Amino acid sequence: MTAPSLTRRAALAAATAALALPRLGRAAPAKVNVDFFTEAKPTMIAKGQGWFAAGVGAPITWTEYGSGAEINTAMVGGSCDIGLATGSVATAAGIAQGLPF
Repeated sequence: MTAPSLTRRAALAAATAALALPRLGRAAPAKVNVDFFTEAKPTMIAKGQGWFAAGVGAPITWTEYGSGAEINTAMVGGSCDIGLATGSVATAAGIAQGLPF
């Protein structure tokens, strides 16, 4: 038996994450705003394949940013429901600033 390829693992992880999203809330929202910056992660595969929208059951407005700090700013401003790929530094900074993660 051979080990699954990284691509297969990434796709499975992204699918699992996308399918778990509806369980986070009680009812499907009318629309979800997701902010992100492009990087080679399973979340970008899920975005490209439409798995997030299928898992959430609502249209998604995708907004690309250049850094996790910019995504934190969008979250504080209320234009972002979910921030992808913010990274540990931006997440730690947001927590230190009292962002509601």
